[in-house]
Amino acid sequence: MVKLIKWGLGIFFKLPEKVRFLLMGGFNTAIGYMVFLSFYFLFKNTLHYQIILFSSYAPSTIVSFLTFKIFVFRTKGRWLREYIRVFMSSIIVYLVNIIILHICVEIFKIYIPISQLISILFFTIASYTIHKYFSFQVHLKND
Repeated sequence: MVKLIKWGLGIFFKLPEKVRFLLMGGFNTAIGYMVFLSFYFLFKNTLHYQIILFSSYAPSTIVSFLTFKIFVFRTKGRWLREYIRVFMSSIIVYLVNIIILHICVEIFKIYIPISQLISILFFTIASYTIHKYFSFQVHLKND
């Protein structure tokens, strides 16, 4: 089993960074959406959907940080610094998510889980750029 995992990771790490980002981004998006849906269906009768969205960002951000650091950008060290940058990047994505979700739900009256899917489409493309050039920025000088 260990040999199979090493073999699979060997193939995975030979993929171009953008392909690894797409794969891990898809994984992270699925996890984030499942967390949102879980919170939504558990708390939709007691919490506003924006509070549910806010609550789903913490676990999603941690998963994204770990998968992007380890499997995509493969940076060494700087764990706290990079996590803070991922968190800051997530705030930008979260603010966009709030706006799009609000527009979809309140103006267009789209079902909340579908509205969240629409939101995901808007911020996914920007996410790569933010993480590549800000969160996991590779420095030429030592930090």
